[in-house]
Amino acid sequence: AFGKPPEAGKVVDFCSDIQFAYAAADLAVCRSGASTLTELAHYGIPSILIPYPFAADDHQTRNAEIFSEPGAAELWPQDELDEANFAEKLTALITDDKRLADMCAKMEKLAIPDASERICDVVAS
Repeated sequence: AFGKPPEAGKVVDFCSDIQFAYAAADLAVCRSGASTLTELAHYGIPSILIPYPFAADDHQTRNAEIFSEPGAAELWPQDELDEANFAEKLTALITDDKRLADMCAKMEKLAIPDASERICDVVAS
């Protein structure tokens, strides 16, 4: 459906040095687990979130909603995707620099830089 892949695109199953991938990323397509979303916010990576449909209590959908509602990410339910509409939606997004910049700014606002300190304060109190 994509034809020739984008010259700057890269698809990987797993990355052991994720900080380097995030530093180079303009967009992430991923599931919506809490750790992943925390990292995406930290690095300000706009995202397409496809919640794992079999997650306990569908918690990944709720996680994705928290990020999609303010416009930091797009929520794409897996059961609504096929190869053609995935390609169409992805192409529309990656060619919209203004939208990606807006998503990036909104993602950065969701980061909590002092999260570790806050957790320590709660545990210590």
